Amino acid sequence: RGIALLPSLTKVVAKIAANRISQIAETHGLLAKEQAGFRTLEECTAQVATLYEVVKRRSIRNQSTYLAFIDYAKAYDKVPQGALLRKLESIGIGGHLLQVVKSLYEDPRMCVRVGSSTSPVVNYHCGVRQGCPASPILFDLFINDLLQGMDGVAIPGVSEAVSGLLFADDAVVMAESESALRRNLDLLTSWSEKHEMSVNASKCGIMKIRATEDVIAGGPNFLQPN
Repeated sequence: RGIALLPSLTKVVAKIAANRISQIAETHGLLAKEQAGFRTLEECTAQVATLYEVVKRRSIRNQSTYLAFIDYAKAYDKVPQGALLRKLESIGIGGHLLQVVKSLYEDPRMCVRVGSSTSPVVNYHCGVRQGCPASPILFDLFINDLLQGMDGVAIPGVSEAVSGLLFADDAVVMAESESALRRNLDLLTSWSEKHEMSVNASKCGIMKIRATEDVIAGGPNFLQPN
């Protein structure tokens, strides 16, 4: 996986822009609550605990849970830059801040260095840069509406249904039935085609989890309020 070597001043500007965008996104609730990737005070283990608790609570009530684990192939490298900028505008990122982001991707060119050899310079209009401070929050906002419109699962003791969980480009889609999972995956397919993203089939999988002693026995109640 290639790492972008950016000028120091560009990295400083990108970091300032990233911090400002993150602040706006968190303050105004622009990021989906299901997303934990690249966010302050969020972590992967919390997503694992949440998934475990959802399955456990539903299993205790003899409710099956259908899960689809999704991994996007070369997700960072496939982001269409034009679509990314339009999405930023659609959620209210504008003015000088948007211009800074646009300048980061204005007439983008790159070359590849391997050892002491360097390839010819080429233009590219796809992907956010690996190693750029702005890339994590930009990717979060790009994939932000992936679960939008999907049927969620009801969780005993929780008032709001949950349709899935995200950690950067990794997702788990939840459903209460096989037919509901198919509908959710149809929506995911439509989103992927619209945004020119493709899944890595070898890293995807589907599970049906029913009530068993292995699922419900023991373990902490992660969703129990303190």
